[in-house]
Amino acid sequence: MNVAKPGFINFHIKPITKLNYLCAAVAENYYGWEDIKKHEKIIVEYVSANPTGPLHVGHARQAVLGDAISKILSRVGYDIIREFYYNDAGNQIENLGLSVWARLNGYNDSHKEFPTDGYRGGLHCRNC
Repeated sequence: MNVAKPGFINFHIKPITKLNYLCAAVAENYYGWEDIKKHEKIIVEYVSANPTGPLHVGHARQAVLGDAISKILSRVGYDIIREFYYNDAGNQIENLGLSVWARLNGYNDSHKEFPTDGYRGGLHCRNC
């Protein structure tokens, strides 16, 4: 195991260890069917794309990983609550709302009524 910036924890398992575990699991007919039966609730929060930023392939990856982790935990007996946190509070959402309001009223980036910290074109507004 090692820690890498900006905060990743990497686990390395020797190939022989993986092979031994896999062979034992197949031989004893429990490969993929561990039954912990804890019945504890676990909240798995995943994706959580910033609604004021662009979506990218990483968000899709997080959706797949989060769903897979949820299914695995559910299969071994945990009660899973899946959560997609929209991050829809705070200054960035207020600025987005004000920017949309300004665009709907026909204001461009240089208009005096356009919010000072508003979102000005680019990825946030196509054809503005």
